Amino acid sequence: MSESVEKILAAAIEHYKAQRYAEAESLCRQLTSLPSPTSRSCFLLGLALGKTNHWPEAGQWLGKAAELDPAAPEVWSELGRAYNALKDYARAADCFRRFIELRPANSFGYWGLGNAYQQLGQHERAVALYGQAVELNAKDAAAWKNMGKALT
Repeated sequence: MSESVEKILAAAIEHYKAQRYAEAESLCRQLTSLPSPTSRSCFLLGLALGKTNHWPEAGQWLGKAAELDPAAPEVWSELGRAYNALKDYARAADCFRRFIELRPANSFGYWGLGNAYQQLGQHERAVALYGQAVELNAKDAAAWKNMGKALT
């Protein structure tokens, strides 16, 4: 990656961290218009679009990031979140399964997958996954909250 591209990406990251999502989006659009966009620029564009509730396009850019770097767990977790927002729970489940393959000790993947199964009407599977999340991280409030909802 050229030095100028690195500088633009660094500026986009700073805008994103400062919650200036429109500015981050604008810079990422410059980067993704290049002949060979990077996974990082596609990922950051997807994140910025998600923060502004532009989920269909966010999902497209996060999907592109997953194509470019299929071994990046954060891409799969965010793509799963995008599919959840789009109510495409089967695809969300696929993404969270991939995240779990890459990060089996991270509780987020288990409760994310549990949420997708809950929405698909597979309550027993959801409860089991919430249980796995709690086993991995007993302090994971979201896992406990989701398990409580599923059991009531």
